[in-house]
Amino acid sequence: MRQTYVNPRAAEVTGLPQEAFIGRTLTEMGYPPDQILFWETHINEVFRTGREGRMTFDYETPHGRRLYEARLVAERDPDTQVIESVLVVSRDVTREERALVELRASEARFRCVFEHTTDAMFIADFAGVILHANPALATVTRRRLSALVGTPVNDLFVDAVRERLDYDAVLGGTILAGRVTVRGVADAPALTLTMQPLRTDDATISGFFGCLR
Repeated sequence: MRQTYVNPRAAEVTGLPQEAFIGRTLTEMGYPPDQILFWETHINEVFRTGREGRMTFDYETPHGRRLYEARLVAERDPDTQVIESVLVVSRDVTREERALVELRASEARFRCVFEHTTDAMFIADFAGVILHANPALATVTRRRLSALVGTPVNDLFVDAVRERLDYDAVLGGTILAGRVTVRGVADAPALTLTMQPLRTDDATISGFFGCLR
């Protein structure tokens, strides 16, 4: 399985001239057996099925190890439609992968704080229905944690107090704080409820986050 074309960018990434690739196999270029098997397996699958393939691989470049995502596309003879070669188009996804790892780590840290803090916290949707609640909220409201999920936030507070909180304003982007009393708890003290909008990656508000102290 010999290489017939390598573009200048591939030569730049590998640190090898284009002519070092042309007409040579991976074995002749000194690739280790496991990498040869990896590449040939994916390329042969495209030759066999004619379907586009995808794969992810890392490569030690002159600038350090990088992660790549590749598409493998069958190139056919225009007359016979016989597959003559497989075009491999790769792009560097190292930055995206690192960002994803950092995001997952950040989510794990938030989950740890959310679950173990003594502050009562919840996440609600646009309708004000609780999607996630932490154990501290169950303690403060004296409800089972599983029962809080699916409960409207308004149902947790007495009418006279909750009406002062403008939930529409929160969903409009405003951070609000107000004093509330938990419904159904006779000796419950007044607490401060802070609410702020939750935004997606494109800054769209998807719901709101609440913290009760």
